[in-house]
Formats: sequence, structure tokens, C-alpha cells
Amino acid sequence: LLQLFGLASFILPFSLIYLAVRSVLPGNQKRFALPVGSLLFLLILTSSFLFVLFGSLTWRESEFSSGGITGNLVATFLIKYFNHTGTLLLLMACLLLFVVFTTQISYKAILHFSARLFRSLFKAVRLRITHYRKQKQRKKI
Repeated sequence: LLQLFGLASFILPFSLIYLAVRSVLPGNQKRFALPVGSLLFLLILTSSFLFVLFGSLTWRESEFSSGGITGNLVATFLIKYFNHTGTLLLLMACLLLFVVFTTQISYKAILHFSARLFRSLFKAVRLRITHYRKQKQRKKI
């Protein structure tokens, strides 16, 4: 598996456990092809991404491809058409979209959460600055 998918093959045991639990739960036997297909898509995306990032790695004095054969084939095909930087951006966007679609998290919820977080941080900083200024002004008097 390490030669086929590279370092992305370390995702495989966790994914197989997830598929096993999903197949045992009632009502999930009908839609078994979708999780398997998404698992394969994730493995191909991750192995290609790792190949573009790291290329080949050395472990215990033996050199192997970080993306495996699959990552090598897909990444070299993409690099031929999009160059190195374009391939990296494309794979990052695909991985981000994969995470968004599988977890069903919306961009709107992420933006609202980050806006509330920054708003509360700015309020706290502004309160501390005004408190500091008041203390400094009292010391002068």
C-alpha cells in the first residue's frame, strides 16, 4: 500500500474502520458505494498532494515516493497542464472542497464564527486600551 498510495495509505485503516462501523449501523447498507468512492477519491487527492509537496522521501536508507504510484501518475499529469504551483493550488482547493462537502460545513457558518470571534477580540483589546489610558491619566494627576 505504501508503494501504491504513499504516505496517504496511513489514512486507510481509519477509513476502513469508519466503513465497517457504517455498514453495521441500520439503514446504511443501501448507500455503501458512495463512502467507498469518496474514500478512493480522498486517497488519490492526498497522495497527489503529498507527491507535489515532498516528491520522494528517504526512510531507513531506502527512497520511496511520498505519493506512491497513484500520486506520481496524477500529479505528473496535472503538473504537465497546470505547472507545479497551479497543481498545488488545484489540489488544495479540491481537498478543501472535499472536506466542506463531506462534513457539510458551510462557508457562511465559518465566516460568521470568525467574524464573531474577531469582534469579541477587538472589543477586549479596545477595553484594555481605554482602561490603560484611564489609569495613566490618573497617575498624572
